[in-house]
Amino acid sequence: MEYVKIAAVADIPPGKMKSFKAAGADVLVVNVDGAFHAIGNKCPHAHFPLSMGKVQGCVVTCPLHQARFNVETGVNIEDAKILFFKTKPKDAKCYPVKVENENIFVGVADTRAH
Repeated sequence: MEYVKIAAVADIPPGKMKSFKAAGADVLVVNVDGAFHAIGNKCPHAHFPLSMGKVQGCVVTCPLHQARFNVETGVNIEDAKILFFKTKPKDAKCYPVKVENENIFVGVADTRAH
C-alpha cells in the first residue's frame, strides 16, 4: 500500500472535512476531534460527492438522498431516501490514515491505469 501526503493537519480543523485526489482515488478526509479518518468521497448510492454534504461527529451525510456513513468504519448507518422510498447503499470505502510531522497521509492502492 502506498501512503500519499494529502494535507497538513492545520488544513482540516476539528469537525471539518476536505476532499482530495490521491493516486487516482477520490478521498474524503474528516477530522473527528483531532483524529483523522478517510473514506471514498463518492456516495456508494448515487456517486454524489460526500464532501458537499454535512459532517457531524463521525457521521457524514450525503447531500443528495441523505444516506449517512460512519467515517471511522465506512458503514452505512442510514438509508438513502428518494421521495417515499428508502434504499440501502453499500458501505463507503475506508482508507488508512497516518499523521507524521503534522502532515496527513492516506494509504491508497494506485488505481490509475498504467
